[in-house]
Amino acid sequence: MYCTIQSIKRRFPQFSETQWGSPPLPDDAELKSIIATADAMVDDYCREAYQVPFDPVPSTISEASLELCTVAPFGLRRLLFGMSPTNDEQVETRYKTVISQLEKIGKGLPPVLDAPRRTGPDASPGGVLYSMPDDKLLERDKVY
Repeated sequence: MYCTIQSIKRRFPQFSETQWGSPPLPDDAELKSIIATADAMVDDYCREAYQVPFDPVPSTISEASLELCTVAPFGLRRLLFGMSPTNDEQVETRYKTVISQLEKIGKGLPPVLDAPRRTGPDASPGGVLYSMPDDKLLERDKVY
């Protein structure tokens, strides 16, 4: 797991039945399911450039997974932000930001992770993006 139940609870210290009231808080099994979904999403975005699952887990990936667990539609979004002053636009912006970051990571763009890169004939980042034919495409007096 890229993030943990404890990291979610640390991010939201008010994560207790007495302070939240209803709706009831998700149990650990539900939180594990949310984390698994977030981790799978992180892997899907990053697998083009990196070997997944990450081991050891870079802090950027842990933070992305934790953010997805809280702001993604499948995560704790409705529960956590439904009773807070944070509006939907702010939550949606946070979600779009983490997705944008994962897209960049998946393309091998900064932030570059200290993790094993994907290798092989179908690994595009760091590999050959295009090739030139042996013939010259441009000459001084003509363009092909």
